[in-house]
Amino acid sequence: PTITSLNTETWTEEGRPPPGTAGLSKCYLTFDGEFKWTTDSTSNVPIMSGGLLVISRKWFFEIGGYDTTMMGWGGENLDQSLRIWRCGGEIVSASESYVER
Repeated sequence: PTITSLNTETWTEEGRPPPGTAGLSKCYLTFDGEFKWTTDSTSNVPIMSGGLLVISRKWFFEIGGYDTTMMGWGGENLDQSLRIWRCGGEIVSASESYVER
């Protein structure tokens, strides 16, 4: 997915990139724990941005839901992405989708 902006005064989308281009939604984690963005031609995603990760309720609870010991904001996308991969799932990008915020 590509993140665009929503004008809250007019409820219109702003910042949609031209067709055929994509925003940053694919991430990866380095061996020293650094979180980085990536763009490549595959639909497979190592780690999805937290606001863009969609998962079925059944699979969410099957992999353990949210880690209740995590404190503060952020990191849930890393936790969920790693759980998905470790439990035999996969994360696939919906490259033609847009998320407004």
